[in-house]
Amino acid sequence: MTDAFEVLHALCVKGMAGAAYLSLMTGRPESAVLPAARDHVAAGAAVFVAAREVWRITEPGRSRHAAEVRADLTPAAAGALRACHDRFVPLDHRVKELCTRWQRREAAAEADVRAELADLHRDLLAVAARMAGTRPRYARYAERLTAARDRFESGDAKALTGVLCDSYHEVWMELHRDLRLTLDLP
Repeated sequence: MTDAFEVLHALCVKGMAGAAYLSLMTGRPESAVLPAARDHVAAGAAVFVAAREVWRITEPGRSRHAAEVRADLTPAAAGALRACHDRFVPLDHRVKELCTRWQRREAAAEADVRAELADLHRDLLAVAARMAGTRPRYARYAERLTAARDRFESGDAKALTGVLCDSYHEVWMELHRDLRLTLDLP
């Protein structure tokens, strides 16, 4: 996919993001992300919010993105991603329950949370590998989730459920939103 599509897709997934985060999400350098983001502003697909130094997707941008996704998604790829989504949903419930327990400190012990996260992560990687077979961007989610899990394992408590820190929960939610956008699910 082109830099332009990847940036538009990242903005649709995240809603708004700065250059560094767009670079992280797309796997492209800021030198490629910046011109694409500026082009989206010029086309009305995004707006630049100078006070926060972020780009925000617009409704015309969402419509353009949906059309591009539909044009790119073959029936075979859509079928494969739907099968992955079916495997993803039970994992989604498990991750949300684990994160809620962690936030409420309902988990019996931190070691139990780590063990459960390790099991969930292993299961996710199996699904993500199939997803990446249809769209390479899904491999980036697996990499980012692994990095967040590794930070959590190393003692960074925010790496599981923190906000604005590429936490496991944040990346997980982006992955789920990406799947829903790609498959046009509510």
